[in-house]
Amino acid sequence: MNERDLTRRGFVTQSLAAVGPAMMGANSLPLVSAHAEDTARMSVVCVGGHPTTGSGCGGTLARYAALGHAVTVVYLTRGERGISGNSWDDAARIRSAECEAACKIMGAKPVFFGQIDGRRR
Repeated sequence: MNERDLTRRGFVTQSLAAVGPAMMGANSLPLVSAHAEDTARMSVVCVGGHPTTGSGCGGTLARYAALGHAVTVVYLTRGERGISGNSWDDAARIRSAECEAACKIMGAKPVFFGQIDGRRR
């Protein structure tokens, strides 16, 4: 496959085709309450590059939090480039507030790493 032809959908499809058979017997994370007698409290961490992190797994994160597990969402950036027409500072303020509100709803702790959206350090 040519590098220009590589799409996110194509990458995921090829990855699943490669690892899917190996994962057939793998166990998923248990959805067991942290308050059960013989269940340890888990630390669940979701890491992503920008403020949409967690949007695809928000239900799962909320479920773990509701079961009493510690849930943290790590945002590498504050989404400075996420709102066209706004300054980077304004966009970062808006997107950070959205993240904090979403984490409050999910019962998760937001953590921002301070990288700048679109720039590498």
